Amino acid sequence: MRSLHVINGRFFGGGHRSTLLLMDALEKIDGAETELCTLGEGGDLPLRGRQPIVVSFDGRYNDPRVLWSTARRLRRVVQEHDPDLLHTHGLDADLIGALAVRRCRARHVSHLRITPPLGRRESWKAGVRRRLLRYLTGREDTWFIAVSEAVRQQMAEYYGLPLERIVTIRNGVDLSEFGGENAPSVNRSEGPLVIGVAGRLEAMKGFEHLIAAAGALREQGIAFELRIAGSGSQQFDLEREARSLGIGEHVRFVGQIRDMPAFYRSVDVFVLPSVSTEGLPLVVLEAMAMGLPVVATCLAGVPEVIEDGLNGLLVPPGDPGALAKALSWLAVDGERRKRMAKAGQAHVRDKFPVERVAAEVTRVYETVLAQK
Repeated sequence: MRSLHVINGRFFGGGHRSTLLLMDALEKIDGAETELCTLGEGGDLPLRGRQPIVVSFDGRYNDPRVLWSTARRLRRVVQEHDPDLLHTHGLDADLIGALAVRRCRARHVSHLRITPPLGRRESWKAGVRRRLLRYLTGREDTWFIAVSEAVRQQMAEYYGLPLERIVTIRNGVDLSEFGGENAPSVNRSEGPLVIGVAGRLEAMKGFEHLIAAAGALREQGIAFELRIAGSGSQQFDLEREARSLGIGEHVRFVGQIRDMPAFYRSVDVFVLPSVSTEGLPLVVLEAMAMGLPVVATCLAGVPEVIEDGLNGLLVPPGDPGALAKALSWLAVDGERRKRMAKAGQAHVRDKFPVERVAAEVTRVYETVLAQK
């Protein structure tokens, strides 16, 4: 089977890393071939050595003219490379891919990686996108893969998608890179607690709540250092907030990280403070595989991995007080950190290897192609 994978090339996040990881794992299956296509030129994106096919795209998928013109360019790529499957990752890629695959031999598989924006008023543009995606994917018999059962249920409801065409395949991690036998667990007993977090510095990631929680730790007299990996539009505001709380010298913004295993090895606890639009964050699986205790918001597919109090701690989204309480528990109890880290590492090694993901995705491909 030959699959062409389409992602947005204008930014890079956990969904992109999951896509590349999946492609690597698929290629280890006999007879499987994959190619990568980016919508827009990504420059120096860490694409694991791949040379993508680049389709010109300025990012304005709310503009019908941009949507249609980009889809025409992608259709030419599909016709030229003639894959069996067009596998899209992300709403922009899903919309453009659903248009591009019309009148082509390739079948369309959409990978649903985040939950919809529930709980807030829908803009008219979001409403148009929602109805357009439902129309295009229903008409073309698109099949869907959801990275968690929460994503499957919420996306089916929000977009009006048929549940029978959405298959839950939870994300996986490369255990040879994260959590192999040579990757040491990190549970230092001396010095300040080193707290790590990684992601795009945007509103949905909830970094401001972690900064507030760190301020509460300072008031409790708990020694810590917070290391924030990633970049985004909120960095200046987050730096200013840290200074206003008197913790500027304890918060380090380390930028984009290429060597994530090294980042995980440098911290004692990993935090996911997201407040919306998550699916099953790859960073949670990686941190657990590396032997780190994880504190995460109880959001989307996270509770499908973390059992609160056993292999991690769950807190409500947008609650700095709960975050601070969980982190203070771990700061003063090294044995608890070790127990949670060990349980989390064993759970991810057993249930979340990327090889399992590739095998399950291959079965979806076979089902889709058998219905031609």
